[in-house]
Amino acid sequence: HAEEADREGASISNVGRFFKGTGYSNFNGQEGRLYWNHENDGDDSLYKLRIRYAHNDENSKFPMMLTVNNKEVGVIEFESTGSWTHKWSVITIETALKTGANRIELKTVGESAPNIDQVGID
Repeated sequence: HAEEADREGASISNVGRFFKGTGYSNFNGQEGRLYWNHENDGDDSLYKLRIRYAHNDENSKFPMMLTVNNKEVGVIEFESTGSWTHKWSVITIETALKTGANRIELKTVGESAPNIDQVGID
C-alpha cells in the first residue's frame, strides 16, 4: 500500500471510497516523491510494476519519474480516472529488478501527482 512508502511532499488521506488499506498518498498539488525498498526473492529479470491511482484533471497527466536502483526508468503519465477519491485505475510498467534489495522511487516532475493508492510487483 502506498501509505506504507516513505514520502516527501505527500500526506496520507482516507477521504473517498474504494481505496485499499487505510488510505492513499495525496500530494495536495505539491511536488514530492514516494520511495521504498522492495526485496526481490526471484531472479534478475523484468517485472511488472502496478500503480493504482486516481485523479480528475483532464488537463494534466501528472507525469512522474520512475527510478529503480538510482537509474531513471522513464516518465509515467497518468490518465484521468474521473475522480480524485473514488474512481481508481491501474497502470502497469515493465521494469528490471535485481535479486535482493531494490530501491523504487516515484517523483513528481513539475505537475504534482495523482493520488496513489497501491504499488505492486508481479
